[in-house]
Amino acid sequence: MFDYLGGGMSIPEVLDDFPDLTAADIRASFAYAADRDRGLNAVPHEVAV
Repeated sequence: MFDYLGGGMSIPEVLDDFPDLTAADIRASFAYAADRDRGLNAVPHEVAV
């Protein structure tokens, strides 16, 4: 889905192409991606040598 949105499709276009999806599904996908991104951007603790 992100590929389609990143490629220029609008949310209504994605919903038209994927009738099983809802706007809530898309919002949940964005929330998941944002949460995952926050986890990936965490700075690891330095390891004592």
